[in-house]
Amino acid sequence: MVQLSLDSQSTELFVDASAIINILSSGFAEEIIDAIQNPIRVAVVVCEELAESRELGWPHADLLTSLRDMRLVETVELEGVAVSVFERLVLGHGADTLDDGEAATIACAVKSSGVVITDDRKALRVAEGLFPGVCRGSSMDLFRLPSVAERLGPTRQVEALFNALIHARMRVPEAHLDWAVEALGPERVTMCPSLPKKTRK
Repeated sequence: MVQLSLDSQSTELFVDASAIINILSSGFAEEIIDAIQNPIRVAVVVCEELAESRELGWPHADLLTSLRDMRLVETVELEGVAVSVFERLVLGHGADTLDDGEAATIACAVKSSGVVITDDRKALRVAEGLFPGVCRGSSMDLFRLPSVAERLGPTRQVEALFNALIHARMRVPEAHLDWAVEALGPERVTMCPSLPKKTRK
């Protein structure tokens, strides 16, 4: 897969459940999404997954609905070639198939030549093998975009990162780990269970 590149503000970002939950858990979702400037798309399948979590007391579906009502996020259906891509990703052997939400996100991105935003390692591996030309990024890529950093400022950027790590157990890719550790500081690092054990020590 091609590394995240947002050279054009018209490039659509297709965000899966893991990434949208990280953004929603940051405490600054509206500002982060508004600062990104690129269109943010969430597959309807992902919205349905989040809706199911209401029974467990999670607020993500309602928070996402608020963002959609403010036109900061748009939901998209599987259409055209995205349907066949989705079926290819969910059918077959377990090692090479994905959950519906990740599959729908990748399928929509393939159809629209957009960017996949996910923190799911398996989704990245499967998509890279099948669609190597599709651009991808992680939640951390979004949190560290210059436009987001400028909007939040250093203090709130770190607060957003910490909130996502604590409340959503956001995964930090290796490429961002040193920056995250330095930004958080030793005390906060020990409080983040999703960071590698050796890092927390």
